[in-house]
Amino acid sequence: MYAIHPTKLSDNKVCIKLRVAGESNNCYEVSMAFDDSCGVMSDCARGDLRVYIVELQDGEFSPYHDITDEVFPGQSIVVASVENLYYAKMWCKNH
Repeated sequence: MYAIHPTKLSDNKVCIKLRVAGESNNCYEVSMAFDDSCGVMSDCARGDLRVYIVELQDGEFSPYHDITDEVFPGQSIVVASVENLYYAKMWCKNH
């Protein structure tokens, strides 16, 4: 199961969340935030990626635990790229 939730945070920042159900019945959220580097760039092109275990509280999903270091060991910043999104999605799906 996948669900995509785009959110415009401001004129220069957008967040895209992909929710993935894993094999162990955990629910994961891959969150990518893009911005324009405080107006330096013409597009929202700079981005990073985080991975969370999420839980359902009062009908809403909320981040429970940041597991980015477990999914991407040794990377302090994970660049929001198609390849990293695919890797994170498959990691979540298989856990």
